[in-house]
Amino acid sequence: MKGNVNESWALFRRRLLDLQNKYVPKARVQGEKWRKEIWLTHKAVKTIKRKYKVYRKYRDSKHPASMTADKKVHREIKRAKYNFERKLAENIKNDTYA
Repeated sequence: MKGNVNESWALFRRRLLDLQNKYVPKARVQGEKWRKEIWLTHKAVKTIKRKYKVYRKYRDSKHPASMTADKKVHREIKRAKYNFERKLAENIKNDTYA
């Protein structure tokens, strides 16, 4: 590389951009989608989304609305787990793979 610093930098930058255009893909790679747990019910998912919405609105976990939403989510998750395990236990004789 002959010449001054600016010419060398311009040459390096041009080559780098050419290689980037040639080898780096331009399409965005989509990440994995959030998969819910098998025991999580639709109602529980809705309460979780509501909790996030309330928290974004107030930005305070100690706000009464946020605390109420958190309690509802906790109660709904507990209920969903309990119902899933109960149904699994009831169906264990018929479905040995469960």
